[in-house]
Amino acid sequence: MSALINAAESAGFWKLLSRVFVENTASRRLVKSMGFREVGTCEKHGQLDGVWRDVVIVERLIPANSDS
Repeated sequence: MSALINAAESAGFWKLLSRVFVENTASRRLVKSMGFREVGTCEKHGQLDGVWRDVVIVERLIPANSDS
């Protein structure tokens, strides 16, 4: 994850955005520990094994590449 963040900063990205299944508490803790914040939930984002699944949207800003 650190390598991804560093590569994104080097490439000039100003934000990383991802989605995590709501019930995946381990991944939610991991992304939080890496500086991501939860910004919302998409209900019924997609189907897995025939069941509609909700996801939490997470983002991490890269201050070095933002205007503010």
